[in-house]
Amino acid sequence: MVQENFFWTLHVAVVNGWLQYKRDLKTSDAVSGNQKDLMQFTLDDAEALTKVNKAYARKSRGRVSVTANTETSRRRK
Repeated sequence: MVQENFFWTLHVAVVNGWLQYKRDLKTSDAVSGNQKDLMQFTLDDAEALTKVNKAYARKSRGRVSVTANTETSRRRK
């Protein structure tokens, strides 16, 4: 039940965004042929959300690399 409510809320948010997008296109006098339908808008939105953290370099986990160990051992001497 909770999962259904989550996806319904997400869908309502996407549809509201699409309606805002359509209204903004009308007020900006853009070419109507460039308007995306709801499916394309949803797909573009989903693709953008999956790429949110891809551009940032993530901090690696695990052991410290060998080069970092030699630098710290040189400082200690």
